[in-house]
Amino acid sequence: MSFDKILENLVEHTDGARGAVFLDRDGEVVQRYITRKGIADIDLLGAYHGITLSTCRKFSSEAEMGEIDVMICQYKDATCVIKTLNEGYFVLLALSPQGNIGKAMFSLKQIADELNQEMGI
Repeated sequence: MSFDKILENLVEHTDGARGAVFLDRDGEVVQRYITRKGIADIDLLGAYHGITLSTCRKFSSEAEMGEIDVMICQYKDATCVIKTLNEGYFVLLALSPQGNIGKAMFSLKQIADELNQEMGI
């Protein structure tokens, strides 16, 4: 299945999802999918969360806590759930304030294997 279809299925089957973006280790967008009421700046949102993820990865390594699997950033008007993938890639799912964080985490864990397989890593 292609990256765009994987992201479309993720967003369309997660309550409150407004969009998803799949990024490489440098924060460059590989693919995105947003709903009609989605987040216009999802690429920028993903890139900035990539910087945060990178900082947290360094701290996690220094503190010998192991690798980060999922990171959640909750804001007044949105929640971002970030799932790490192989080779430093990651996917960010943006939710409305009423979005289902548990379902988002479950769905992201399911599609992680699909994205890694599609990348061939």
